[in-house]
Amino acid sequence: MSQIMLNRSDIKTIFDGYADQRIIYVQAPAGYGKTVAVSQWASRDKRTKTTISLDEYDNIMASFCERFCAAIGLCQPKNLKLAEIITHPSFLSAPVEFALRATGCLSDRKGAVLIIDDLHLVTNESVLALLLALIKRLPNQMKVILISRNDLPKGFSDLWIKGQIARITARQLLFQEKEIISLCAKRGIPVSFEQAAEINRITQGWAIGINAFLLSGGKLSDEIFGYLDDFINENIWEKWNVEIREFMLRTALLHDLNPSLCKAMTGVEDIRNILDGLVRGGVFITRFGTDTFRYHDLFKSFLSRKLYERGQTFIDSLLEAEGNWHLSRHDFYNAAECFIRYKNYDGIAKAWDLLETTDRNDFSIEKIIAIVKKPEISATAKKYPFLLYMMAWVACAEGRANDMSAYADEYYLRYEEIALRDPDYAHNILYMNIWDFRVLLSEVIKREHTLAITYKEKVAGTNGSISMNMPLFHSSTRDFSELSLGDVVENAETFGAAVSWLIGEEWALLSECAIAGLLYEKGELERAHGHALKALAAIKDYYATESKFCAISVLIYILDALESREAGTLTERIANLIEQERAYRLNHNFNALTTVRKLMHGDVKAANEWLSTYQADLHNPPNLVGLYVTFTTCKALIVTGEYDSAMVILKKLLEMSRLYNRPIDIIEALILLAIACWKRKRSLQKEALHYLEEAVTVAYPYGYIQKFAYYGAELGGMLFKLQKRMEQQGNENVPPNSFFKMLYYRAQEKGAALLSSGQEKVTVKFTEKQKAVMKLLCEGKSYKEMAEILEIKLPTLRSHISLIYSKLDTATKIEAINKIKALKLLM
Repeated sequence: MSQIMLNRSDIKTIFDGYADQRIIYVQAPAGYGKTVAVSQWASRDKRTKTTISLDEYDNIMASFCERFCAAIGLCQPKNLKLAEIITHPSFLSAPVEFALRATGCLSDRKGAVLIIDDLHLVTNESVLALLLALIKRLPNQMKVILISRNDLPKGFSDLWIKGQIARITARQLLFQEKEIISLCAKRGIPVSFEQAAEINRITQGWAIGINAFLLSGGKLSDEIFGYLDDFINENIWEKWNVEIREFMLRTALLHDLNPSLCKAMTGVEDIRNILDGLVRGGVFITRFGTDTFRYHDLFKSFLSRKLYERGQTFIDSLLEAEGNWHLSRHDFYNAAECFIRYKNYDGIAKAWDLLETTDRNDFSIEKIIAIVKKPEISATAKKYPFLLYMMAWVACAEGRANDMSAYADEYYLRYEEIALRDPDYAHNILYMNIWDFRVLLSEVIKREHTLAITYKEKVAGTNGSISMNMPLFHSSTRDFSELSLGDVVENAETFGAAVSWLIGEEWALLSECAIAGLLYEKGELERAHGHALKALAAIKDYYATESKFCAISVLIYILDALESREAGTLTERIANLIEQERAYRLNHNFNALTTVRKLMHGDVKAANEWLSTYQADLHNPPNLVGLYVTFTTCKALIVTGEYDSAMVILKKLLEMSRLYNRPIDIIEALILLAIACWKRKRSLQKEALHYLEEAVTVAYPYGYIQKFAYYGAELGGMLFKLQKRMEQQGNENVPPNSFFKMLYYRAQEKGAALLSSGQEKVTVKFTEKQKAVMKLLCEGKSYKEMAEILEIKLPTLRSHISLIYSKLDTATKIEAINKIKALKLLM
């Protein structure tokens, strides 16, 4: 091997010029020696150094977070709190939250250099936005160097404008004539300044071009460099011994090389010496950290082309060896990717066998979805139909109701085949029956009793939650409203008798959560409170954190409805629970819960903070996993007066909720649409009443009234007008007038309008006389008393009141008083 280390005497000067900058962005096309230049500079820096070398898989949020946290962990290896977070078994279940926590654990007393290479391979804007957020949270003593072929990513330009990031460009990395003369002299190739200029012209100053020239022994030709593959093959590849070439070919497909994996791929024992020998050249292979190596992109492309000369059979054998190595290390995700790349269906099935033994609390939903959606999984399912279960679940979680139905139906159709070939997976049909939204709970009860006879002794139950991390169990993985048709407690007990053996002892807690939640929706708050307390008392330390989250969350909702101050202390309990059990996967929904409580008091600051973190997605359909978060976004949009955006998302939520048979979410989406339309402009008030009427119609069979009370006087004027319209129409197909009246009075009990009360402004002006009338209204004076105090006639008083109602956009005295107080019009 005769590679040349291209020591750059000017590199130190370039980087030292930015010594005071915490962030440096190195940008140049392939072949400019970016990585080597940074590596040479970093080798002179005495601070701890670590490198993340990114690839296309880092567009998956979980993969990126793993890489990032592993790197910062190397910066402070003795930081025990940081190590505990990074190595936590549930890391992949909430990678973003764990990554944010990890940066917060870094000590600011120890300097370090974090190098992030190949940033151009990450195109996922969400990942890039997270990277920016993480960099901003890093300690001031940690220097960050970003290496990319592309210009600054979206969002980073703000750092450039503020002078918080330095840039090193291709022009600065180009070799200069004096460097070329020096390098040639060390190689024993004397060149003049004019020859150096010619070398620079041919190589365009590229590091890899200079290296190729030196390795050629000083052959200067446009044609040679134009055919780089031929040049490398003749002047470099053919000069290496057979063992080294075979080693390179067998490791050419690997993203990262490490001794253990290389040994599995090559069978060579003395891996360390080979890798150390290869890295000495510094151009064709680079070291990252202690045990990680990577081929240079251009050289890896050369290796790949050489590899394909060996044929697909050889390539497949390499992928199988890599996949089996990952399986041996219980790494489902990388094993599945390897087997998928060469359509090894047996290997893919082995990977899913491994996943079945993994604690479901530790799943990376994002990674699972990315893998399941690959066409090779569908092909594998033809031979191994047990995969249809996961395909159906992923489609359900993503909001693809039609796909979920198709996969589930095929699963049911081939169930006997699954049970016969894969008896260990036979029980999955029991779970599918529960979350398949098309199956009535009464039918689930029948099926579970039948299946229990066969499988009850074979299934030990699970401590995992079936809530998809949502705070309210009765409206989580599925909507349990069917249990509200009749006696809620009796129905829940009947359902529990059928499924509790499958869920395990934790069903005692989840059942009370469901009962409490459904009674809450019906407005039976005292009864709901009693069952919520039972759920809280049923918590055991070893239960899933998600279940504990549900028990505390439903009690918070009920206490808020009862106007109890205890709810605030319970939110602190959830925060402590998440921290103690490192259940950061719950943070999205917990943050949503705490934000909603603020939004219901018109907190514009909280709304803006939420929208800055969870941007409104107006283009993509919502998914089931993020349902609670998306509803929170819609409420935040209404609070900030962005009614059009709220309506766009709410219509999508309504469509999905209908497809998934979720009455509780249908009602809420309709109510929020009505509020948004009503506030948007008067021309949409007819549409608002239509949405509200449908919400009432959906709610009536279940006796659900709390959603209407929850949104308080926001609905007062609409319900009043709707009630009057129903009286006039006398339509038998709508709920009775008494139900409308009850909803109206329950809404008025809430007091001030909520969602927009903090930001709503009355643009019309009131005369002094009208303000006097408003003051007397709020004092509870009768019309006769007001007329006497103001010394005006009753018809005149009624005219003033009518005009006040019109300006306030209210319909009744109670509604007007609530709005006057909420908007502080008399202060």
